[in-house]
Amino acid sequence: VLVLLCYYCPLQQKSKPCPKTTSQCMPDQRCAISRGNYGSFHILSSQGCVDSKLCGSHKVVSYQGVKYNVSYTCCCKSQCNIPFTLKLAVKVLSVCLI
Repeated sequence: VLVLLCYYCPLQQKSKPCPKTTSQCMPDQRCAISRGNYGSFHILSSQGCVDSKLCGSHKVVSYQGVKYNVSYTCCCKSQCNIPFTLKLAVKVLSVCLI
């Protein structure tokens, strides 16, 4: 059984640093980088394991009383969800085969 390890950082202000903490995913999960937008402004970020059905989707999440549109970009290899600039992230993060 292949174990998937992902970098973990809770949903927080995108400028706040994250420790290089890893978490082990459940079998139906993938590594992801999440972006929380308020309108067209990228405000929040997170990393971690997410259910594979969230990959490529958007969800409205309330954070400190404000609603943000959070998008999930997934990848399939251990520790593949290290944050990059957006241009690199598009090349590195890919949709996983389920």
